[in-house]
Amino acid sequence: MLNLIPRKTVRAGALAFLGVALLIATPLYAQNQSPPPEGDIQALNLDAMLLQEAIQRGIAELEMARLAETRAEAEPVRAFAKRMLEEHGRLNERLTQAARAIGVDVPTGPNENEAAVIERLKTLQGAAFDEVYSVGVAQEHMRHFNLYARMAGYASEPDLRQIGKEVSPVLEQHQVAAQALRVDIRPIAQGPLGAAPEQTVEPSKMTPQREQAPYSDEAEGAEP
Repeated sequence: MLNLIPRKTVRAGALAFLGVALLIATPLYAQNQSPPPEGDIQALNLDAMLLQEAIQRGIAELEMARLAETRAEAEPVRAFAKRMLEEHGRLNERLTQAARAIGVDVPTGPNENEAAVIERLKTLQGAAFDEVYSVGVAQEHMRHFNLYARMAGYASEPDLRQIGKEVSPVLEQHQVAAQALRVDIRPIAQGPLGAAPEQTVEPSKMTPQREQAPYSDEAEGAEP
């Protein structure tokens, strides 16, 4: 029997049939794919939150340290800032690599509160800068240490837990050094935070500590 249907027509019909079959099968396949367990989603969200907060705090630490290079007066402040630039710089590079490896968006700046602190530091110079910076890094490193302790204990990614475990002892050293700097530069109840050294104000007219944002002794639980 003669084949009355051209080969091109047969081939085109077969391709059309295959295309329709794929269109039908795709939604069926998608329906059969179960979503990731809720626990996995929560774990990924926690990892992202920890990573992004750590990177933002690291960025703030670096920006404050860079300001200290040109605005600080006391040599201990300059030395501490130099150490922060070196050690937090390496740490933030590692955190950025970890974030990219698991598909987490990498922050490009500090959070809103720390950005406000940085803006305030930009208005200060010399001894006034030293005071605000030293109080600030003492408070920030308490938060740093707590953050990495959470990362070591609760992150789902093994690499993040390892970072938390390795970095926590280093941040504990930073915390001790920052507290020592804070006591050395600004003993508690020394007067208005960030005031110029020659500024004299009657006690009754001094700005209450709670109004001296963003950093104050009251935030540290100091006695008035």
